[in-house]
Amino acid sequence: MTNITNIILVSLKNIMTLELWRKAANANHPKAQFAMGDLYYQNESVIFVHCVGCTVQKDLVQAYVWYKLSEKSARYDAEKSYVEKVLKAITAEMSKEQIEASNKAVAQWQPSPKDCKPRNWW
Repeated sequence: MTNITNIILVSLKNIMTLELWRKAANANHPKAQFAMGDLYYQNESVIFVHCVGCTVQKDLVQAYVWYKLSEKSARYDAEKSYVEKVLKAITAEMSKEQIEASNKAVAQWQPSPKDCKPRNWW
């Protein structure tokens, strides 16, 4: 395989992976929402999910929205403390207007499709 072919395959894999994460996050899957928050935040010292070569641009508003959504469905102490830590770090970087826009987006967010609800396995 040539170097350019390898680069193209890695790029396609990243795009497909990102679309699957986004689809799961939009369907209200908590771990996918954490991942989307990480991908949009891109603060290497704080986040867990890293995507080398992804086309996602840092977006504090989108990151905040995904973290707030994942906070609603966090079940375990580790998930709750992770979101708390990241939200504290991200809000320190955001303007008042960005936080207001983010909170408005969280309030208006609906899972897609609409019948998706957080799963309760137990």
